[in-house]
Amino acid sequence: MRKSLLILAMDHDIHADAVHDLVTQQGHTSYRLDPEVEWPPSGLSEEEEEWLPSAQLQWSLTRDEHVSSLTWHDQRIDLTNIGAVFCRNFQFARVGDEAPIERHLKFAEMRAGLYGAMRTLDGCFWMNRPWLEEPVGNKMVQGRDAKRFGLNIPRTLVTNSEDSARRFVESCTEGAIIKQLSEIGLIDNSSGTPETYGFYTSIVTEEALKHLNEVSHAPCLFQEAIPKKADIRATVVGDKIFAHAIASQSKTASVTDFRREIDLASETFDFPEETGNTLLNMLKSWGMEFAACDFALTKDDRLVFFEANVTGNWLWLEGKDNHPILDEIVALLSSKLNT
Repeated sequence: MRKSLLILAMDHDIHADAVHDLVTQQGHTSYRLDPEVEWPPSGLSEEEEEWLPSAQLQWSLTRDEHVSSLTWHDQRIDLTNIGAVFCRNFQFARVGDEAPIERHLKFAEMRAGLYGAMRTLDGCFWMNRPWLEEPVGNKMVQGRDAKRFGLNIPRTLVTNSEDSARRFVESCTEGAIIKQLSEIGLIDNSSGTPETYGFYTSIVTEEALKHLNEVSHAPCLFQEAIPKKADIRATVVGDKIFAHAIASQSKTASVTDFRREIDLASETFDFPEETGNTLLNMLKSWGMEFAACDFALTKDDRLVFFEANVTGNWLWLEGKDNHPILDEIVALLSSKLNT
């Protein structure tokens, strides 16, 4: 019996769409679930929740068998027949602080039920296991492990001490940058139009030094600036690396953070075998099957590791008719459905 694919992703995730479409084109069964929206559904009134069940979970365990299924939108999924999970989002819907305690308890039990059902998908291949992502998603953990495995890294300081930050910045001969330590993006709906708050990686300017006392509010991540010829995005799928050189230095806005420009040219890059093996070993130690890893290509052709995004995007690097990263992701997932 052929197994099925389960995709956990936000409702409008084009990467999840691409994987789902290609897997189904190959004759496999693929299910999509956005746990943040559909388990339980968000935006419902208390009255609607009474008559519109978000999902139905059946999970049983006896001495002889383990049976698990999930039903939503009139679609039943036999969870014991899931061969692979492509996970892009494992966040669950939450209720506001002002909600009655009964609603908090209901949502907490729903989250615990789905989480338990996912954790007990026996023998299932995950890309990636979300409970392994949280610890390795931290930039401090990544920097420590990159150093341990032997990757080149920039000098780094995380502190909320003004004096320590100032001494570090002044010691950086090529300048220093400051970047967001967390991955959170805050959304403000108060104006009626959603606005996302976070910040790009930025050079610590003379003007910024005048306000360095503000680091006392929360730890900040400082790094020495790395003069570079290009940014290198190494997308890892299983044991394969698809590397691209991004022309970040071609425009002023993207010199420090290429995310500031959306139309930068890129081309495939011959990733060094030794550095590639080191990177693969580090990701394997994390239990990751996929990661989008960022490096700087220095002016003397060294690769300096910045960070790894274990749910990173890749379609922006591929053409309409040539998509080797997508093909490899689908090939790896599909290989787990034929057993």
